This record gives sequence, C-alpha cells and structure tokens, in this order.
Amino acid sequence: MVLLHEASRSGAPILGWNIINELKIDHNVVAVVLKTGPIIAAIQSAANETVILPTATAWDGDDGARLAHELMSTYSPLYVIANSGLTSGVAVHMEECGAPVVALVHEFASDRPNTDTLNALFKHASRIVFPAQIVADDSLAAYPDLDVRKTVIQAQGSMKIPPIGKAVWAEAGRADATCGQFMGKDGRFTVLGIGSIIYRKGVDLFVSTADFLQRELGRHDIRFIWVGQTIASEMRYRRAIEAQVKKCGLEGVVEYYDEVDNLDPFYEAADLFLLSSRFDPLPNVAIDSMFQGVPVACFADAGGFSEIVSKCSLTGDLVLPYGSVSAAGRAIADLMDARRYRGELSAHIRQQALEHFDFDGYIRKITSLGHEAAEQMRQKRRDTKTILEANVFNKELCFGEQARDKTEQAVIAEYLEAIRFHWPLGSSRAKLHFGRPLPGFNPLIYDLEHPSKNGVFRDPLTDYLRKGKPQGRWAHKVIEPSDGFGASPLRTALHGHFHYPDLLEECLQSLSVNETKPDLFITTTNEGKIQKINTILEKSGWEAKEVWAVPNRGRNIFPFITDLPERLKGQYDIVCHIHGERSKYLSADRGVRWRSFAWQHLVGDREPMIDIVAAAFSNNPDVGLIFPEAPYFPGWGVNEGVATELADRIGVETPLPRHFDFPNGAMFWARPEALKPLFELKLDLSEVPVEPLPLDGTSLHALERLLPLVVEKAGYGYATTYVADVIR
Repeated sequence: MVLLHEASRSGAPILGWNIINELKIDHNVVAVVLKTGPIIAAIQSAANETVILPTATAWDGDDGARLAHELMSTYSPLYVIANSGLTSGVAVHMEECGAPVVALVHEFASDRPNTDTLNALFKHASRIVFPAQIVADDSLAAYPDLDVRKTVIQAQGSMKIPPIGKAVWAEAGRADATCGQFMGKDGRFTVLGIGSIIYRKGVDLFVSTADFLQRELGRHDIRFIWVGQTIASEMRYRRAIEAQVKKCGLEGVVEYYDEVDNLDPFYEAADLFLLSSRFDPLPNVAIDSMFQGVPVACFADAGGFSEIVSKCSLTGDLVLPYGSVSAAGRAIADLMDARRYRGELSAHIRQQALEHFDFDGYIRKITSLGHEAAEQMRQKRRDTKTILEANVFNKELCFGEQARDKTEQAVIAEYLEAIRFHWPLGSSRAKLHFGRPLPGFNPLIYDLEHPSKNGVFRDPLTDYLRKGKPQGRWAHKVIEPSDGFGASPLRTALHGHFHYPDLLEECLQSLSVNETKPDLFITTTNEGKIQKINTILEKSGWEAKEVWAVPNRGRNIFPFITDLPERLKGQYDIVCHIHGERSKYLSADRGVRWRSFAWQHLVGDREPMIDIVAAAFSNNPDVGLIFPEAPYFPGWGVNEGVATELADRIGVETPLPRHFDFPNGAMFWARPEALKPLFELKLDLSEVPVEPLPLDGTSLHALERLLPLVVEKAGYGYATTYVADVIR
C-alpha cells in the first residue's frame, strides 16, 4: 500500500507514482490518495487499485482509525509506504492496526507549522527514510527523541514524469502540455529553474540573480527560464515576481513557462540549473539536470543538493552562501567565462549523477525495509503471546500509573513496540523510552550480551523467557515485602543528609513502622540547622547518635564517603544512606514522588522495609548493596569520562560496562566492607563542584553510578527492593 498526500504534479506525488510503477512488477499495489489532482489518472493506471479519500476529512482522529481498520480488512497490506510526512494521520493508524509503515520523509521539519504531524510519524512508523542528511538533521533538531530511532538516508534516483490527460489540460484552459512557443537555445547563456512559483522555491532570488548579473556585472548575454505552475493561493507572490521583472528591466531576459509534460527541451537549452530554493530536501528536477549533464548551483544549508555538489572538485564553487544572489551571479559569470561545462564538466556531472542517484537501488532499499518491518511485526505478535503466557509482565513498573487502566495485552504490545523501535538495545544510543518489564531484569544488558543471530530482531525479554530465565549480569535478586522478615541480628545504622531539616520529620515517621531501630547519623549544612534537627528529634521521641554540619558542597554523598566511615568504626553490619530530596530541576510534585519512592523502598512506612532489608542481608551474605528497583535505565550519559577517572583511582575495572543498574538518586543500603574501596578513595572537597550543582556530568553523578561496580570489586553483588504500587 502506497499513501500519497495528493495527486499534484509535484515532487512527492511524482515519486509515489514512480514507486507504484516499480513495485507492481512484484506486488499488488494499492494506492491511497488523500487529495486528488492532475496525475490521479496516471496513479489509477499504475496501481492495481486506487482509493481516493474525501479531502474534507482530517485523518488523525477516530475517522483515521476507522479508515485504517477498513483498509486493513479489505487489503491486508504486507507493509505501507507513507510517501510524505503529510500522510501521517493515516500512516499512524495503519501502523496501530498492524501494518508496518515505511515513512519517506521529504519535508524539512522546521517548515512544518504543526509539529504534531511529524512527531506522531516518528513515534509510530516502523522505518524512517530521509533523502539527505540535512533533512534528517533538521528533523533531529526538532524532535530530539528521533536520535534513538534507526533511520535511513537514501536518495531517490532519476524518475519519469507522469503524463497529464487532455481533460486535465482542458480544465486548466490549455490545449496541451507542450512547451508551445519555447524556441530552445538562442546563443545566450541559459539559466534554468523549475518548480511551482512559490516563496519556498526562491523564484524572487532567481530573478534577483539575473538582475545582479545584468545591473552589477554588466552581463547581458543571459537568459533565465523558469518552468512551473502557478498555484491559486500563491497568486500574490506570482504578481510580485512579475512586478520585480518589470521594475528591474528584465523583460526578455526572464521567461516563464507553465508546467509541461516533457522537460527535455529545457534541459537541452540550459547551461546551468539554478536551484534557488530557500529550502528543498532533494528536488527531482535537480537530479534530472545532473543526468542531462547540466551543472547545478544551489545555496548551502538549503537542502540535500549542497551535500552532493560540494563533494565534486569541479562544481564545489557552485555551492553558494545561503540566499546570496551576488554570490550566485558571480559564480554564473565565472562559469560563463570558463565555457567548460559542455565537455569535461558535463561528462563529470553525468558520472556524479550515476554514482549518487540509483532509483532501482532506492526501490530495493524501500522493499527491503518493508519486508524487514513486516517480519518484525509478525515477531511482535508471537512475542506478545509468549509474554502473556509467562504471566510475568509488570505493566505498572514498565509504564507507571498510565498503564493501570490498560489491558495486559495492550501494554505488552506497547512495550514490544518500544523495544522494536529502539532495537538493538545493546547500542549506547538506547535511552529512557521504555521501562523495566519485570523486577530484576535489565533488557539492555541482556540484549548487549545476547546479540541476535544475523542481526534479526528479537525481544530480549521473550528470548530470556524462552531460554528458561538464564542467570547473568542482566538478572539480579529482588527483595519484596512478601519475602517475609524476622528479627535480624545485624547491627544497623542510618545516615541521613538533610539540607532541608523540615523533611526529617517525614523520615522519622517512615522509620517508626520498623522493629529494627537503626542508630542515626545526621548531617546538615550549617550550625543553625543542627538546632532545628535536634528539636524535631526530641519532639518525635528519637535520639541521634550524632548530628553535625558539613560544607554545602558535595551534597549528600560527600559526607557519607568521607565523614561516616570513621564514625561507623566497624561497629555496624549494614548502613542505610538517604537524603531529603528536593531538586530545582524537578517540579515540586515530582520531587516529592522521587523522595517518597526511595524512602518507601528503603525505610517505610507502607511496609517495614528496614526489617525486610535487614533480613535480606542476613539471608544473603553475598549481597553487599540494596537499592530501589528503578523502572528506567539511565546510563553514563555525560558522566562516563569522570566516572572512568574515578574508577581507575578506586581500582574498578575499565572500560566501564555500557549498560548497568545503579541506585538512581544515591539512596541505598550497604555493608560497610562492601564499600571499602570507595571509603578508601579519600575524595577531597576540592574535587566536587560548588553549588549550584550542574544537572549532570559531575563527580557526584559519576559516584552513584559506580556504586554497584565498587561493591563488585569488594567481592559482593547487589539486589533491589520492589514495593508494588509505589511508582516513581
């Protein structure tokens, strides 16, 4: 199935028509056209079946969903080619119905007034193809999440132009689509431009270049020809161009011709094709010019053609500063004087066209992507069945509260879609776009250490289940309240850092549900806050082993690794580290949720987690670190460099693992001896940043990520806590 946003005689629809003609050699092809136009008869003739949609309908809502279901039930397409970002409404619904979409995105995202259009396509399409790197980069700038998608850069090749029937020309008030009065070459240096007369195509810049050549450079042996239709909505621009030509005295120099069926006479007459567009991804007419041996001049950063022209030593000077008509005029004058284009240059340009543009190769790539996506869609259905039957998927851990009202099957399908779009997960590009599917399992680590054979997609969770849940770095022990607990003989301590003393009261309430009463070591950031803390302790009936002030530098982690070891003095078996989390980078609500999440998993008060954690340490002597099971997978990010330096000092093996689990937020329980390599680091206060602390990339952010590796160096493993319904 090929989706076309319209049947106009412009770039994307012409490409779509050519795609249909090539695909129908081996496929039954259904064309779905969102808006009819002059090449609709050609599309109907090419496709096995054509569906023309009513143009008054917006297809991004319920109407689109119903349409997609009807198209699926009628045609059951193997895959869908969305021939433009403007087909997003239908394309997204087709993908949701189970037909994988290969999206051909020719548009610049920055040129789209409605960002939701492309955003939906980028989120849902199985494959995304850009014609040039500059178009992909433009989309990435507008949609940063696109970075984790595996996109394809593939230029189209030279294409045929669909004929327009006599009835269409008659309706337009023309007898035919010939070039009529065009007389071909007349001895003057001829500059050609082709496209609809719209602002984006820079027709005014085209005319201004002719004016510069004639007025500023005194070149009168020039002829500028523009071929293209006038669009009713752009009549004001067309009249402005006509006025520009008249006021600049360019009558007889600048000529206009309406769209034609055959452009060959114009290419034969041209000495240069001036791509004057302000932005134009990769126009077909410029490609055709190169195949005709006509050099192309274009503006830098205006489209994909500048990438191609700049690579050629003979044409590199035809990439012009953006929008500069003076540079365009001088480049044309130089070319006029050189007069080399009909020999060496023309042959070289044809060779460049053959090397860069291969329409057969373009079709092979698209069909390959389509069949690959179709197989992944089938695999997704098989994997959904496997996960459902295993009955292990934790939808709330994976997707949070938003998953509570969704069926198990719907959430699993959503998870698998995220995996499919971001696979392979072993890549360092994998980010926080999906959650943990069940406690104790890290799909990123599993995928990294179990690469699929022949690069064929497979979901790591499904593979893990089918192989009988093999043990390894990707799976760790999980401690839950249902595990039970009893009196623990372990000596316990708790270090709490409270820059905000008022949060201590909440912490003490959480402590109170436990039979185990740890010795309290409390730090704050000035002497005045010590009195507030002592008052809260006294009112709550608690007594701290020690309360002391530290510099407001190094946050919670610095006093823990520098001040606490000498106070523990080997008298404690396990120690908890928490802090009163408030962040200027998070909303007040998110800050509370984050703090509550950590405290409920490590202390209480919903469950007596101190008792539960102490029992887990007693029963698992090999466990040296316990921290909350985080739903997401933050990695090293910008912290890897400083983390590597610290790892070398601590004695942790490098290079560091690409994917890993760690106590996000630096709250945890640990055996002091398991942290001995960290305590022996002797970190100096000068090595930690001053406030306000950057959002990321400091030694403190690196240290929390290194904790599991430090524990491993000391000969221990780690476990996580999981309290159902406590979601961060």
